[in-house]
Amino acid sequence: MFKNVDIIEELTKERAKQQTAEKNIINQATAIINGDFQLEKSIENRLTNPHQERSQHSKFDQLDSDLIFSEYTIENICTKYRLRFLPSHLFLGEIPKEAKAKIKKIEKENQLTFESFKIVAPESRFKLRDATEDPILFADLGNGSYYMIHKWGDDMGWYRNAIHYPMRNITTLGLTAVVLGLLTTLILPDSLFPQTEWSNAYASGLTKIYMAFVFSGFYFVSALIIGILKSKEFSQDVWKSKFFN
Repeated sequence: MFKNVDIIEELTKERAKQQTAEKNIINQATAIINGDFQLEKSIENRLTNPHQERSQHSKFDQLDSDLIFSEYTIENICTKYRLRFLPSHLFLGEIPKEAKAKIKKIEKENQLTFESFKIVAPESRFKLRDATEDPILFADLGNGSYYMIHKWGDDMGWYRNAIHYPMRNITTLGLTAVVLGLLTTLILPDSLFPQTEWSNAYASGLTKIYMAFVFSGFYFVSALIIGILKSKEFSQDVWKSKFFN
């Protein structure tokens, strides 16, 4: 009625169970590793190769709204600090592993796939590998919105805004020329200005105002000529340009 227990047979069965369990664990681990490898390979491919922009995905609504920026906002910052906003495959520097890890984490958590990426960085980051100024990686959400993934490198100098202020647009160049003209007039001694037959404060003031406009015009025209000779354009016109200008 009851069969005697064969220890060897039981050992064999137990070993088979353990081997099956271990095999399942190994297969699961292998699948996870292969899945991660394929995902990392996909991310690398999307970062380094051109992709067409896709329409907005419904799952993008789950993303952190504090990290979503409109193209208009990005344009204003790029114009203000003379930065470029270009597809990631044009970036010549090394995109750090932390950025790729964040992409993988976000895509896994939200079960979505970013089709294309763009980077905000100074023009030099799209020309020189050894530049270190603050690139920012964005994922294109479509519909003129971008999700900030990762920032690396050094912060911009506080003076960058002032240095590139004249080149924002034609208006800022004109204002800069006027300010420089006024400063030049105030700094130079009165003896250098044309003398009038009315040596009074009113006549002297009119002369200085006239000379301020002369200097302003000189600075403005000179800046335009230099810009044309060096093929430089205003920041508002080149923030998305793929050409060196």
